[in-house]
Amino acid sequence: QTPGQSLWFIEGRAIKYHSSTGAFGYNFEGGYRWFSPTSNRVYGMYAGYDYRNTGQRGFDQIAFGAESLGPVWDFRANGYLLLSNETNFINFTDLAFQGNNLVGTANFIDAYNGFDAEVGYNLAAPGPNFDLRIFGGGYGFTSKNTKDAWGVRGRIEARWWNQVTAGASVQYDDVFDTTVFGYVSILFGGPNRGNPCGCPTVADRLGDPLHKNMHVVINRRAVADTVVLNPVDNQPL
Repeated sequence: QTPGQSLWFIEGRAIKYHSSTGAFGYNFEGGYRWFSPTSNRVYGMYAGYDYRNTGQRGFDQIAFGAESLGPVWDFRANGYLLLSNETNFINFTDLAFQGNNLVGTANFIDAYNGFDAEVGYNLAAPGPNFDLRIFGGGYGFTSKNTKDAWGVRGRIEARWWNQVTAGASVQYDDVFDTTVFGYVSILFGGPNRGNPCGCPTVADRLGDPLHKNMHVVINRRAVADTVVLNPVDNQPL
């Protein structure tokens, strides 16, 4: 890498879900960014691995993406490809006999392939010490045995000195409905700025954290009145 001009990077994180089943996850990414003095922009690309365990099944995927970051406009796009099965049977509940057949509610967890993209605009440009960016974008996640999720997302993010960031996001689709979340991050250390005021520059954004979906997207599905089959001969019990 060249200080202030390009950067190879690695990110990783562990995730603990609020669940009585011991659900957890983790992910890591590696990528490359470079600064173009001609366009005054940072460009980057990455690839990574995401894992999610519900306490009943584990799911994993490959994530990848590209970005273009500038003083005013930002552009990001990410893709997610499953390595695990899309549809996973969990168990039967509410078992009862109907005639000669044992029937119940079959419970599944479906995992999704997908993508997301966003465009951001800096409302505070060209402020030297403060950014206030708004983002708009969309996403699509598909799974072969359940309804696809196509939605829109909006995000606002404030940043001071390229080191303290606070933001909030809201998104909506017909599958997961409305989701709202907030975040705060603090970057310790930072670049050695060469300008007289010590103000953040576009090149400092070589060290920005990635913005992607950190979780394998899943959804639970129940199918009532399902005949229970013998796993040996695939015939009704």
